[in-house]
Amino acid sequence: LGVLFWLLGCATVSTDKKIDPQALDERLKQKAKSMNMTVHGVLESDYKGAQCAPAVAKVNSNWNWSDAVNAANICFKARDFNSVEALANQLAVHDTSTPWGPYFFSQVALGRGQLDRALWMAELSVKRAPEFGVTHYLKGQVLWAREEYKSATVEFEKAISFDEGLGPAHLLLGQVYLRDQDYVRAAEQFSEALKYLHDNIFALNGQAESA
Repeated sequence: LGVLFWLLGCATVSTDKKIDPQALDERLKQKAKSMNMTVHGVLESDYKGAQCAPAVAKVNSNWNWSDAVNAANICFKARDFNSVEALANQLAVHDTSTPWGPYFFSQVALGRGQLDRALWMAELSVKRAPEFGVTHYLKGQVLWAREEYKSATVEFEKAISFDEGLGPAHLLLGQVYLRDQDYVRAAEQFSEALKYLHDNIFALNGQAESA
C-alpha cells in the first residue's frame, strides 16, 4: 500500500491580455477541458535516464504549455524539485485558470514531505479542474501520505470515475480492497489496472491473492 505512482497531467493555453478577464477565464477553462487527454499512468521506471536539463532548456528557449508539462514531469522523476518548482511557477503565471501550476507545486511539496502545502495545492488543482481524474488522484496520494486513508480512497474512486484509464488508481484501490478482504472488488480493480499497466508485478500479485 505504500507504492505510489506519479502521473503526467497535460493541457494549458497561453493568456491574451486584450481579452476581457471573464471571457479569458472561461476560454482557458474550456480549452483546458478539451485538451485533458486520458492519462494511463506513468511508472517511475518509465523515466529512467530521462534528462531534466535539456527539457527545461527547451521550455526556456521557446515557451509551450505541453513542453512545460512534459519537462516538469521528467524533472519530477529525476527528483529535481527546484526545476519542477520553477516550471510550476511558469505554468501558474502563463495559465492562471488551469490546474497545472498548483498540480506540480503539490507534487513537489509531497516529494519534500510538506504535506500541509501539498494538500493545499492539490485542493486548488481539484478546484480548478474537478472533472480531471489526475487532480483527484494526486489529492488521494497526499491524503494517503497524511494517513487519511478513507478520504484518500474516496479521491481514488473519484479519479477513476472521471478517467478509467488511471491504472495506478485502480492498482491502489485493488490493494485497499484486498486489505479489507473484499476479494471480488479487489480482483476487478487489479484487472482494470492490468489494462493500462501491462504485466505490472503488483497488479499480477494482487490478482493472484484475490483469486
